[in-house]
Parts: sequence; structure tokens; C-alpha cells
Amino acid sequence: MSRRMAGDPRWRSLATYTLATGVAIVILFVALFALTRLPDMPLYGFAGIVQRPTVAVWFACTLVLALRLSRLNAKGDAR
Repeated sequence: MSRRMAGDPRWRSLATYTLATGVAIVILFVALFALTRLPDMPLYGFAGIVQRPTVAVWFACTLVLALRLSRLNAKGDAR
């Protein structure tokens, strides 16, 4: 998605942010999976500490993209 944004001047400013968010979410999901695989793992109880930032990063990116789309739509510039 970030590669397509980089090619569009209306979205170019969010391309790097979207790429960084995608990488962060993948890393956080891997960490979350590593913590929650088995209930007897030593850090199993701390899975929620990883889950909350994962959801926060995802939600923030969704909100930023929705606000940009809303702004473009209000201008009549969204395709």
C-alpha cells in the first residue's frame, strides 16, 4: 500500500508512515505470537502488554488514513 501511496502526490506524505506502521505491526504480531504460544511460557502473562500497542499502532494508522481520505473527499479530489 505504501508503494502505491508513494506514486500518488496526494498520498506521498503518508507513504513512509504507512510502511513503518506495517513493519511495526508485523514485528508486534510476531512478538505477540511468541508470548502467547503456550500458557506455560514464562512471559505468557505479559501478552497484553504487547497486544495493546499492536492495536494502538494499527488503529492510529487507520485513523490517519481515514482522515486524509475524508479531507480529499471533501475537496472533491478523491478518486
